[in-house]
Formats: sequence, C-alpha cells, structure tokens
Amino acid sequence: MSVAGLATLARVRDDKDPTKGDLGKAPPDTPAAAASTSNSDILSSALPVGLVAAYTTFIAAITGLVDEPTAKVPKPNTFEPYRWIAFVALVVFAVGLVYGRYRSEGGAKRPVAELLVSFIASVGWGLGMPESPLAVSLGKDYSVATPILIAFLALGGTLLITNQSLQKKRT
Repeated sequence: MSVAGLATLARVRDDKDPTKGDLGKAPPDTPAAAASTSNSDILSSALPVGLVAAYTTFIAAITGLVDEPTAKVPKPNTFEPYRWIAFVALVVFAVGLVYGRYRSEGGAKRPVAELLVSFIASVGWGLGMPESPLAVSLGKDYSVATPILIAFLALGGTLLITNQSLQKKRT
C-alpha cells in the first residue's frame, strides 16, 4: 500500500470503526466492505511502499559500490554514513508523509497510534533488511541474526498496536 493507506485509516478512525471497504480491502457496495478490519488489513497499510522501494534501491546501489576486502584494503569503504542518512530519511518521511496526508484529508485529532505504527514499520524495515546501516555497523557476526530479531520485534510491536487500537474508532 502507500502513505495514503495509513493516513486514510487515521482519518476514518476519527469518526468510526474502520471497515474493509474504508481501506480498499473489499469492493464498495458489497457485504464484505462493511466487515471489520483485520490485523492483516492494517499491517498491509503500515509501510509506505514507495519509500521502501526507494530506500531498498538506494541500499542496493550502495552495496554495489562496496569493494571486496583485499590484503591491501582489508576494510573497504562501506558508505556507512550514507546508509544511516537514507535510514533516517526513510523514517522521517514515512511518519511525516502519513501525518501530512492525514491533515490534508481534514484530520484534526492526533493520530498517535498510526504514526507509531508507521515509525515502527519503517524502523523495522530499514534496520531489518540485509546490508542495512545497522548490519554494516555491527559487522559480519551479527548480520544475519540482528535483522531477523529487528523484523520480529517490529512485527510484534505493530501487531500489538493494531490489536489494541487501530481497529476501533479513536476516542
């Protein structure tokens, strides 16, 4: 999905419990559209796909620039600062775009849960993928287990928030 999915969820929750139809998970004017949202409906709205695609492409390009270690240069440049800058940009843009879209749709409340989910999902993706800035910082010994742990924690945190508040009207 995109930034619009989480912003729409936030806007709908201002007035009522969200339904599958509100999130585009069921065709309008069908009985399925009136069904309550599920965790998977909301999780698929949590991460802005466009930003993730750009971030993933950038990290892949940076990774392609890294030379193999040699005896002469045992620690080649990994472009770590650029990876961290891209990560921070991913998180800031994910949260900022959800908030901006929510406000542009007329939202007047504080969409804290949606912004927190956007934050957790973008941090989880940004640090959980191979060749993330954290994996590079930690080195080879942690480059497999750490992303798996981060992804697991991000999914758990997102599910916890989804179960607790994102399926109901904002109070």
